[in-house]
Amino acid sequence: MGARTPKGVLLVGPAGTGKCVVGDTLITTNKGLIEIEDIPKYYYVDSKSNKVYGSSLASFNIEKTSSEKNIASHWFNLGEQKTVKLDLTQGFSIEGTPEHPVVVMTEYGKLEFKKLKDIQLDDNIVIQYGRNLFGNSDLIDKETAYLMGLLTGDGNLSHSSRVGLTSVDEEIINFFKKYVAKNFPKAKVSQNGQSYLVANWSFKKHLYELGMSYLLSFDKTVPSTVLQSPKEIQVSFLKGLFDADASIGKSRAEFEYTTVSSKMARQVQMILLNLGVIASLSQKGKVENGYKRPVYRIVITGQGLLDFGKTVGFGLTRKSLLLREHTYGRTKVNTNIDIIPGIAECVVESWKVISAKKLSNEDLSKTIDKVRRRSRVSRQTLKEYVEFSLKLDIDVPDVSYFQDLLNNNLFFVKVAEKSFSSANVYDFTVPGTHSFLGNGLINHNTLLARAVAGEAGVQFLSIAGSEFMEMLVGVGASRVRDLFTTAKKLSPAIIFIDEIDAIGRARGRANMGGHDEREQTLNQILVEMDGFSQNDNVIVVAATNRGDMLDPALVRPGRFDRRVMVALPDLIEREFIIKIHAKNKPFVKDLNWATVAKRTVGFSGADIENMLNEAAISVAREKREEITQEDIEEAALKVKLGPSKKRLQDELEKEMTAYHEIGHSIVAHVSPHADPVHRVSIISRGSALGFTLTPPEKDKLQTTKSELMDDIAVLLGGRGAEKLIFNELTAGASSDIQKATKIARAMVMDFGMSPLGPMNFSPQYEVSYSTPWGEPAKISEKLQEKVDEEIKKIIDAGQVIADNFLKKYRKQLDSISKKLIEVESLDGDEFEKLIGMPKAKNEARK
Repeated sequence: MGARTPKGVLLVGPAGTGKCVVGDTLITTNKGLIEIEDIPKYYYVDSKSNKVYGSSLASFNIEKTSSEKNIASHWFNLGEQKTVKLDLTQGFSIEGTPEHPVVVMTEYGKLEFKKLKDIQLDDNIVIQYGRNLFGNSDLIDKETAYLMGLLTGDGNLSHSSRVGLTSVDEEIINFFKKYVAKNFPKAKVSQNGQSYLVANWSFKKHLYELGMSYLLSFDKTVPSTVLQSPKEIQVSFLKGLFDADASIGKSRAEFEYTTVSSKMARQVQMILLNLGVIASLSQKGKVENGYKRPVYRIVITGQGLLDFGKTVGFGLTRKSLLLREHTYGRTKVNTNIDIIPGIAECVVESWKVISAKKLSNEDLSKTIDKVRRRSRVSRQTLKEYVEFSLKLDIDVPDVSYFQDLLNNNLFFVKVAEKSFSSANVYDFTVPGTHSFLGNGLINHNTLLARAVAGEAGVQFLSIAGSEFMEMLVGVGASRVRDLFTTAKKLSPAIIFIDEIDAIGRARGRANMGGHDEREQTLNQILVEMDGFSQNDNVIVVAATNRGDMLDPALVRPGRFDRRVMVALPDLIEREFIIKIHAKNKPFVKDLNWATVAKRTVGFSGADIENMLNEAAISVAREKREEITQEDIEEAALKVKLGPSKKRLQDELEKEMTAYHEIGHSIVAHVSPHADPVHRVSIISRGSALGFTLTPPEKDKLQTTKSELMDDIAVLLGGRGAEKLIFNELTAGASSDIQKATKIARAMVMDFGMSPLGPMNFSPQYEVSYSTPWGEPAKISEKLQEKVDEEIKKIIDAGQVIADNFLKKYRKQLDSISKKLIEVESLDGDEFEKLIGMPKAKNEARK
């Protein structure tokens, strides 16, 4: 037809799809523990190419279940983005962009990456301890490290030219005096009550040079020189810190260290974790409870206390003796962190192979029976099972995997809280495993190239944008020429460039132009794609989630002719995806696949795969032969809302939950622009005591103001029912309020659906060519007040709509709530029958 083949296709993800973490995330590196935002302070980072030099990171390969150490090639500061924060039950936490993946243990006993936005409360997050990766700084000796620990615990450097230490322990006092006499013979130690003071600038200057701060209680930190030191120096520092400021119970085997510095608490917990000691971190005192500042508490008990005694311990005799009393003669203590979730069924199935060959014994059979009944496996039980299996002359399924779980020092912590915010975020490129250890969690960057490679029917060459860059001038351009030359020889071929923003950023931004290595590389790509050389049999596919940063010359027609926005699958696409993932699984003959496709509006391909896999696991667990429609429905709920749980509730709580959920359902049913009720239940899932599921009947590409207003009314219906029936409000509506506020804010700030008119009130970034990056343009405080007022008006209007409907249908609210208490769950048809009228319809959507 005379048309030319498109030269390039640009895949662009939606805003916020960067896989990044916040700046205070502690990274385990070859220079010790370093906050990710501080990487340029300790390693050379090329400001133009973002290449980082000499940074070796602790990483983990989940495919091989093995610990590795990989060199990071690039470090990125990706600016402010929306974030999700997970707080875990042991006091560990991670905050990153919604798309940022971390490793979790699935219900079926396998390690897999899961995005922060998809993680549910009570999911089991994987944390690794005992990596023993330390720095090699030789600035501090063991005696000085111990002194720095003492001063960090009970010292003060805030007075001019004076160093103070407060203590009543003779051993500590004598050490302090001897250290000063030995290293600063001209300095004198004076006493003022329990404080020992040294008025000597040389001494104080020496401590400052080693990274000590004023030591004000609220801003204490572990000196960076300690964090970059070898193991023995870090242990000496901790001994000094704990001798001065930690306690060990006299009658109870418990270590405790408290501080009002949250950063100090996190750093100490991470140092201990790297050493192989698992410590819990919690907030002991809160401002709302009368404390001047929050008090953070680190506790070590059980097996952690035994490990602490072997690895760190105390230098002070009286504390050492107490610790010895609690740990002497004890070799193993089982605690909650020794439970390995999800693998009970795997262990039982593995054992069946041994049993079938009559190689099991009575003790092992009893152990497996206990595992089956309790549905859990302790670390010690798994160790004994692996040791037994390895002695046999047969191949026992999954034993190597079980052994890897044990050998790699993994433990599993549940998600206690999930919150949303925004912050500056940072990321690494780590060739190899594409993972790094941050805050003890295994963090990862997904590889889009794998998905694209699977769909290509021609020769496929893939490379990351960052891999073009080197220190040597001309290397990047040379690699581009070599890549295109190879592709032409293999033509027809596809070149896939992942993270093209690493080399394709707009020229002239953040610098004065220049002819640097990155620009040479970009220029060569431009020439190859649309220059004098003809490459009609080579198509370039590139991926980025920062399409706004790309150079206009790169994305113009003739180069990247097409821009593909990666979106969720529609109805027809879901049907194809379902067929793919349904292969090799047994389903009942009368299963309605069209219903399944309609039921999964808003599901990604990964969600659908997970749903069918969960359904298959459920059937196998119950020893049935075929997967039914009900199994798929339960699996879909599990994917989106988490597994169901039976929680003990008193009658009042159960009644309030029922009214809350029916409040949502009635408002949804009688609101013409709201989605229909699919299922309502008071069976707990995740952190919710109940749920009302109202998925769209069909895919929608547009949303109207009326629909958004009805969505807000539905969200506030549960709260309205609580107020109407009990004249009381519960904390259970917090998620509803958060979602309603988010919708109202978007209506005012982004969609122009308020009397303020069609104006975007969000921060505005300038993205035109040759414009340097800077602070976004923001609205005035006066206008911001008006925005806040309009948001509140929308929320208030939604509450009024909900309250009016609930008063009108009060009889149905009472009767259906009582029925829900009785049966616990109602599907959409049952609910409609009980309310006695059809769903109110939006005539415009018919």
